[in-house]
Amino acid sequence: MKKFFTVIVLAVAVATSAFAQPKAIGLRGGYTGAEASYQHYLGSPNFIEVNAGLDLFGHLGGKVSALYNFTFAQPNWTSRGDWAWYAGAGVTTGVVYSNCKVKGENVEVKRGYEKGFMIGVPVQVGLSYTFWFPLQLSLDLRPSVGVHMHKDSVSNGDVVVKDNKVHTNFYKQGIFGAIPTLSVHYAF
Repeated sequence: MKKFFTVIVLAVAVATSAFAQPKAIGLRGGYTGAEASYQHYLGSPNFIEVNAGLDLFGHLGGKVSALYNFTFAQPNWTSRGDWAWYAGAGVTTGVVYSNCKVKGENVEVKRGYEKGFMIGVPVQVGLSYTFWFPLQLSLDLRPSVGVHMHKDSVSNGDVVVKDNKVHTNFYKQGIFGAIPTLSVHYAF
């Protein structure tokens, strides 16, 4: 009975401490797309960020990413609100279009956008400002490196080859994450 009581007390303590940590929910948008964003602080100021959204670069796609960010500086630039420089890395995956190069039997090298599965490693660096009311603005860069796998028909003019092979290419659209992105969060 004592073990059961101890387990219950520990479970309640862990749940309470998890819910007591600061959180933020909002939107992240920029050149490559728009995402719903959630941040969960782990013993402030470090946080986990999870994003799910649409990849709007070139063609419509969808991505999910999770990153661990650590705060490396908190300058005191203003008398009200909090500034923070942060950086981190994580994993991203989704079904997206990427600029690919494919060679079929009767087809020379084809370049174009192909839809397929993508997995990669994003790195992020950014600056955030949390107002004295529950609003947080942040500007960040998040390029990613990954692979893009697709199984599509290859065409060159009137010739279409369905080769039923999985083609793997470097995910070239990830470099566009180096264009600054703005996030707006409700911090609670």
